[in-house]
Amino acid sequence: MSKVKQTPYHTLAVVGLSKNAGKTTVLNGLIQQYARVASLGILSIGVDGEAVDAWSARPKPAIQVPAGTFVATTGVHYEQRPGNWEILKNTRVSSSLGSVFIARALCTTKVKLDGVQRKESIRQVIQMMKSLGAHRILIDGAYDRMAAACTTVADGMIVVIGASLARSLQTVLKKWQEWSHLFQLPRYEDKWATRFQTPENQQSLWIVQNNQAVSLPFSSVLQVSASEESVLLNSSTLFLPGALTNQTLRLFIRQKAGITIVVRDATHLFITLESLRQFYQIGGKLMVLARIPILGIAINPTSPDGYGFDAREMKHKVKAISGSIPVWDWVHDIEQEVDSDSCS
Repeated sequence: MSKVKQTPYHTLAVVGLSKNAGKTTVLNGLIQQYARVASLGILSIGVDGEAVDAWSARPKPAIQVPAGTFVATTGVHYEQRPGNWEILKNTRVSSSLGSVFIARALCTTKVKLDGVQRKESIRQVIQMMKSLGAHRILIDGAYDRMAAACTTVADGMIVVIGASLARSLQTVLKKWQEWSHLFQLPRYEDKWATRFQTPENQQSLWIVQNNQAVSLPFSSVLQVSASEESVLLNSSTLFLPGALTNQTLRLFIRQKAGITIVVRDATHLFITLESLRQFYQIGGKLMVLARIPILGIAINPTSPDGYGFDAREMKHKVKAISGSIPVWDWVHDIEQEVDSDSCS
């Protein structure tokens, strides 16, 4: 855990692989750890900190922040404890419950986070927090949205793997292996990488053919007609500005076209490991323009549905998949020091 506190990465996403993974517990632990060494800012792309889960009606742990922490959420949540906050800025970003404000905690207090959902809005709020004095930012990532792990938003992430992901440990490990492979794909560092990364060139397909990069008048492979597919199939490299799906991979698998496909980052991948293996078998390569480092993995071997796994076995097997990435059993390995409200 000390390596995470000392990391040079300034914006850290906390991403759970499933609902009820234990992400809020991990987030609380990170808040307490980070707040000791840096001025901290917190925002969410979903909703977190509610007393009861909206889906399951189960009690949830509250998000607690120390005095001095910068928080971005809607005004209605500050109004629940008005004396605990100094309102600093109206971000002009809207959420489901109104405008998002940045405030500073005047004491240790609880807060509910209401999501900043668009990537551009997340970037804007992060910059505002930094201008107000936040040196480190924690982004609470919703389990079903990967915006927090986008390389244009965060520069490092913590992944939370809970028993709630599946009822068998084998299935949990299979899903983690698939997910981790996609987030550790090799970077595309050919001479065309810089051109692909410019905003004006990220609106259309690009191919490399005969050592020349050519822009195509399409934003998706699905827009390419059958008569035009040969242009793609005869290329050495294809840059996709949007999502890569199994359907797109199957086009190349079916035609046995061992092309190199490049996407912006892993948040643009909506494919299974099975389809990717088939693509690899025909000589295909999958690469990304940018990678977000996985700084650590927190496991939670207990599901709120009443089942669980052996903590040591789960940690050992997750570690075997994860290589050099640190793996923690957050409850047993990390000392939890979440204070109660200190406001009078």
